[in-house]
Amino acid sequence: MPGILLTEILMGLSSAIDLVSPQMADHHKRVAYIAYSISSEIGLPEKDRLSILAAGLLHDCGAIHDDEKLKTFRFDFGDSMEERLEHCTKSWQILSGIEELRNPAEIIKYHHLYWNEAEELRNEGAVIPLGSYILHLADRVDVLTDRTSEVLRQRDDIVEMIRSGSGTMFMPDVVDAFLELSGREYFWFDLVSPYIEGLIGDLLRYNRVSADLNKMVSIAKVFTGIIDFRSSFTAAHSVGVAECAVQLAAKMSFSKNDQKRIKIAGLLHDLGKLSIPLDILEKQGPLTPGEFNIMRKHTFYSYRILSRIHGLDKINEWASLHHERLDGSGYPFKLSGRNLDIGSRIMAVSDVFTALTEKRPYREALSYADALGIINKMVKGKHLDGDVVKVLRLHTEEINDFKLQAQYRVIPT
Repeated sequence: MPGILLTEILMGLSSAIDLVSPQMADHHKRVAYIAYSISSEIGLPEKDRLSILAAGLLHDCGAIHDDEKLKTFRFDFGDSMEERLEHCTKSWQILSGIEELRNPAEIIKYHHLYWNEAEELRNEGAVIPLGSYILHLADRVDVLTDRTSEVLRQRDDIVEMIRSGSGTMFMPDVVDAFLELSGREYFWFDLVSPYIEGLIGDLLRYNRVSADLNKMVSIAKVFTGIIDFRSSFTAAHSVGVAECAVQLAAKMSFSKNDQKRIKIAGLLHDLGKLSIPLDILEKQGPLTPGEFNIMRKHTFYSYRILSRIHGLDKINEWASLHHERLDGSGYPFKLSGRNLDIGSRIMAVSDVFTALTEKRPYREALSYADALGIINKMVKGKHLDGDVVKVLRLHTEEINDFKLQAQYRVIPT
């Protein structure tokens, strides 16, 4: 998989995080743009600027479990230092396992730290990157900017609010760089431009680091950490689906590379669920028709986000078609059996089996027997593939043991 660019993956992950709330739409990209612009004004090396840019694209990935704060962006003002750094630490934990994201993760770890609080943490041994102070100010500038109003009319008020925090909330040198930048109209026009994604893409296009299948598995686990962290009821769902799919694929003679591909697909299959409100994900009862319509969006969003990452075509297909059914009654594309290959069929069975054997807000986890009873009815109804289900039935206990082991490794203790 030499053609998959980490920069495209980074943009896809940022877009996925932005799905969580309408208020977050392009927030991460705008913060990345502001932070990169300030770091350029300071004169940082390109390598450091790109780390700060990446940090901006992902900085709130640990905050997506808190819908109320997302509605108001209240991750800074009025909270204690410990409260402000809570989601920063969660973001750092999610991202720091990937070598290429360790520097951005360190920046994110302290991005809600006030300048006048830093000495206390440094005395305790903390190493606080300059990028953290830059990202903090950039985040505040975006939150203070009203994109529904003419931006230059807001400039003086925003500048004054940032200036007033110099030496307390914000690092003075970073404030000075922002003040210099703020005098240029293009900066503000770019900030509120509908083409912000293209601007970020231009900044990233020369950083052509690619990922192979093994690296993609590791990166997909980062996506999964964000997806499943959204709700305690899906805390390890994607990992379970991925492991179930791999076990079925291995028993159905998939090549080693295709087993890796289906594992990645399993880890990414619910990426679009970041767009679903928590009150629907965690509803203690059946969904209404309107709520189910909202839920059905998630596979579509998974498809659209993954389709923007070149080289993921087969993985995207397997990931995004897991709610399609052989009789054409599934969603979102209403594909029938002739359009669903064996990988897509394995994913559909893996998702149903994993979901049925997990605890949900409205029911306890089902036993093997009860889960297989429902799945057998779905085979008779031309929804699921009988050959795949036959393999599952023959190896249910073994497959479930592998699934549970994988899930136990990621469930927070």
